[in-house]
Amino acid sequence: MDINLAPNGTFMAQQAATGMNIQAAGQWAFVPQNQMLQLQGTINGFQPFMLGIIVQGQRGNSYFGVGTDGYPYLCMRS
Repeated sequence: MDINLAPNGTFMAQQAATGMNIQAAGQWAFVPQNQMLQLQGTINGFQPFMLGIIVQGQRGNSYFGVGTDGYPYLCMRS
């Protein structure tokens, strides 16, 4: 999945998996008190979703954490 977090608090994402092209867009926020990246928006323009990723640490140019969905996430700055 590729996610572009814009400085104005919006994001766009694209995921290509198992022959499907999934796109998402919405708002993001980072809460420093609990190190949570919050994403809220729609998938393919109509299905609402929310996801939180608790950032647990940094290695070089990457951040890693666990999502509220229970999956691990690795975020790389570009």
